[in-house]
Amino acid sequence: MEPLSIVVVDDDESVLDMLRRAFEHEGWKVVTSRTPFGVAGLLEKHKPQVLVLDLMMPGLDGEAVSQFAGKLGGDRPPVVFYSAADVERLETLTRRTLDAAYVRKGSPLSELVAAIRKAAERGQPRAT
Repeated sequence: MEPLSIVVVDDDESVLDMLRRAFEHEGWKVVTSRTPFGVAGLLEKHKPQVLVLDLMMPGLDGEAVSQFAGKLGGDRPPVVFYSAADVERLETLTRRTLDAAYVRKGSPLSELVAAIRKAAERGQPRAT
């Protein structure tokens, strides 16, 4: 069985490093980016099964990245927003975003791992 492939985008390098190490420990292939710009290229090149996005990033937020990535190639993987935003904002966002879930930063890492696994099980990339 192929390892799970994910792209993680967060402007905080320490968060990226922590997530990369945790996900590699799970046996997953992980590509990280500190900037939301260029995510469409990463998706095209690496074809991940799940996209993990911080919501609040300078220049382009996670919601815009998700929408933009879906419009460029027509397909994008399921999204898991990993953010410190308030629960109401995250719930509203996941209702508006096709095939998305969220985990609040500060939650146990096991919750994020479970959300990513569930997102990957939901299937193939989908048009937005």
